[in-house]
Amino acid sequence: EDEVRSGRGCVLIKRTLRGGQVEKHDGDVVVIGDVNKDSTVSAGGDVAVFGRLSGEVHAGNKGDTSATVSAICFEPSQIRIADVVAVMGAQSSEPTPYPEVARIEYSGPGQGLPTSRGGSPGKGRIMVEPAGQFWQQLSARGRKRKAARMSSGGKLKWTAPAKSARLTGLYLLVAGISLIAAPKSTFGLLFDVRTIATGWIQVFGAIAAALGMYYVGTAVGDTEGSGARGFYASTVAGRIFIFITFCYLVSQKFVEQQLILLAVLNLVSAVSMYYSLQR
Repeated sequence: EDEVRSGRGCVLIKRTLRGGQVEKHDGDVVVIGDVNKDSTVSAGGDVAVFGRLSGEVHAGNKGDTSATVSAICFEPSQIRIADVVAVMGAQSSEPTPYPEVARIEYSGPGQGLPTSRGGSPGKGRIMVEPAGQFWQQLSARGRKRKAARMSSGGKLKWTAPAKSARLTGLYLLVAGISLIAAPKSTFGLLFDVRTIATGWIQVFGAIAAALGMYYVGTAVGDTEGSGARGFYASTVAGRIFIFITFCYLVSQKFVEQQLILLAVLNLVSAVSMYYSLQR
């Protein structure tokens, strides 16, 4: 199969570009492989690298200021979009664990853009940001987590309430899972198992485990600086866990079929919260 396939306005390069190699095309360029140091990609449109970008890239080489440069691992030595240049190698940024995209953004005269990696104030500057809303949110949470670690000597500093909440959450998680996996043995440690059906012991275990997730999520959110978002995110996992457990118990006829209504309500709530967190 050919290493380079041209389509309408787009070129697909299915190989790694080694040092000294140059690829120049009029349309968009997609590289499935790495663009190594001292190699160059020049395109009339966008450039997308499904691999590590370490070389030089010129997107919009005919003056297209809307062109972008994106890569799974974004470490270029230089980026040029239209006539705006950023020397990335001069920046002391660490590699990020998510794909990034570079584009031109403009500011007024004398206004600097602190998140940029090159360019001149007052002109178009090349901005680099996570590629997509999911990665942007992950990046923001990662920065908060890193700041929390840096402020406490490299480790997350758990406050006394967070430690207490985490301990309570872990206890509830262990107790809940034990009640689901071994209902009679666990429940029988304190109570007479003949007083309640095994299936309802497991229902109680699922709810206890979900509460444990909420406690742990709240503690982590408080420690990382994301506040209530940690609790909100944990309710998504907890409600999905309840949904799966309830469906299993109903399918095995351990409990009445009416419990499936509560399972569906928890799933709907989890989906609603998930999409609310994405906004």
